[in-house]
Amino acid sequence: MQRAAADLTGIRSSDPDRRPWLRHSAWPADAWPLGSPSMPPPVSPPPIDDYAFVRVLGEGVHEVAVGPVHAGTIEPGHFRFSVVGEKVLRLEERLGYAHKGIERRFSELGLLEGHRLAARVSGDSAVAFSWAYCQALEGMAAHDLPARAPLLRALALELERCANHLGIWARSATTPGLHSVWRNSRG
Repeated sequence: MQRAAADLTGIRSSDPDRRPWLRHSAWPADAWPLGSPSMPPPVSPPPIDDYAFVRVLGEGVHEVAVGPVHAGTIEPGHFRFSVVGEKVLRLEERLGYAHKGIERRFSELGLLEGHRLAARVSGDSAVAFSWAYCQALEGMAAHDLPARAPLLRALALELERCANHLGIWARSATTPGLHSVWRNSRG
């Protein structure tokens, strides 16, 4: 998360890993989508994306690269598996290919308007994102909820989770091969 924040704001943590997380050379290295409006405009074009994946060396080790475009309903990502036979020694992932600038849009909305955007970030997780947004606002305001509110939220969240599982099961019944992808993704 520190690397993603650095890509968006230009503010770095003490994390020694300086590789980009979200940028994927989609914008110049000296530009930050969530940076201050007073930040200077970028002065260099985006370079060719040459991400420094961590290499695993040793006898019989090979790399299997997957994505960012792949079958399934999960977020697009590029995954590098370092394996020996069937044993995975290291998995390194790059996410953020579906980055849509939602953080910037939130920064342009008033606090009481953001709930609509939160509910629309991901259609199958409207309750989850709405709840997270409400928790953030309640935390900033140090607001105590009525005892019934967390119970109603948990009920709505559980209904959303069940609906998502039923949707996956329905698709797996009608899509050849999808049932094995879903089963394998759950371990």
